[in-house]
Amino acid sequence: TSSGVEPDPENSETTNTGPIDLNTATKDQLVALPGIGEVRADSIIEWRANNLITSASDLLTIIGIGQSTVDSIREYVTQK
Repeated sequence: TSSGVEPDPENSETTNTGPIDLNTATKDQLVALPGIGEVRADSIIEWRANNLITSASDLLTIIGIGQSTVDSIREYVTQK
């Protein structure tokens, strides 16, 4: 499974510049998060088009994103 994936070292700006905002993050920023690949990034972008993310736990409502993924990204993200 991909639950233990480390952030992409080639796109490490998400961890070097502080937490990223889940409501405004680009696809590249989302893909760099642990456990978030292109499909999950697309799902987040699609979901947030109609919903405000107020907590990383909001991602649990997206099919394909579980508690372990939310736990693995929590320290890298914020919501404004």
